[in-house]
Amino acid sequence: MLKRFLCVLSLLLLVFCVSWCVRVISEEDTKAVSVFTPTIGDMARYPTQEVKMTPCPSPTITPTFFPTFSPSVRATLRAEMYLTVFPRPTVPAAYPTPESPQANLRLEYITLPEIYIGDYVIRSWTYPDFPDTWFDTITIAKVGEEMVVFDNVEVDTLTGVDITGDGVPEVVLDFATGGSKCCYGHIVYSLGDKLDKIMEVYTGECRGRFEDLNEDGIYEYITCDSSYILNPFGGGCPIYPVLVFEYNREIKQYEDATRKFRGAVQENLDYYLEKVRPGDDQCWIAGAAIQYLYMDDEKKARELVETYYEGDVEKFWQKIIEEVDANKGESLIFVP
Repeated sequence: MLKRFLCVLSLLLLVFCVSWCVRVISEEDTKAVSVFTPTIGDMARYPTQEVKMTPCPSPTITPTFFPTFSPSVRATLRAEMYLTVFPRPTVPAAYPTPESPQANLRLEYITLPEIYIGDYVIRSWTYPDFPDTWFDTITIAKVGEEMVVFDNVEVDTLTGVDITGDGVPEVVLDFATGGSKCCYGHIVYSLGDKLDKIMEVYTGECRGRFEDLNEDGIYEYITCDSSYILNPFGGGCPIYPVLVFEYNREIKQYEDATRKFRGAVQENLDYYLEKVRPGDDQCWIAGAAIQYLYMDDEKKARELVETYYEGDVEKFWQKIIEEVDANKGESLIFVP
């Protein structure tokens, strides 16, 4: 009986030793694999190998807008975070100190950095009640001059560039008004001895942009006309003719110069021409014809209609002319 007991005990000890050895060997192999850089062949041998990464420690300051707090508390916490990460710079002696444009905007809500151009300083203020908004309040200030305030705008990257070619830099602001007809636009001021408004334009559903198309040092303004959004020509094609405006130094205003910059509108024209087919479908033919008319090329517009439209050409042509006369530029509002 004792011998049986000893045999069973010996067998159990043997099983335990074997299991322990296999476990140790397995752990050593795992360690070796964890520091091994596999080749393509090795990856085939270990198809289920899992790579585990140690997470980085959390930053001291988390860039969050604290959604669990009320808007005013969130704004205060965000402002404190900004001031911790980016301490407010000392305002140079020649520039005005920050002055809140509204009662509910404290100095903590200045979005840094401040922009200094000539004698002017441009500051962006974040609304305490809407700290997550894309657009803020912008102020332009100069010693001895009344501060100018713009709501719901943001500073464009062209700010500080002389876009009119007169040697004086401009501040360029862009905005989106929202609403059923979400309107985009730009505001431009010249930063000379006194602030001088160059342009304020609402461009409807089309975003505009500044570009020096002919490389003469004066930036043109390119946008499109969303006046035909209801599309009186039927079909599913969008009709958004492109417009180009150039700056007139004599009257200090931007004027329609689409006819002079055909290259800037050619891509849009080609978009319609590629889809034009013979038949009685008016939409794509009208889109191309209207772009030609915006380029002051009535001859090509008429030829296009006569070549492709297989209905009452004269009636269709008159409809295009009437729509252009009634709608051209209606979606664009230039504020004096």
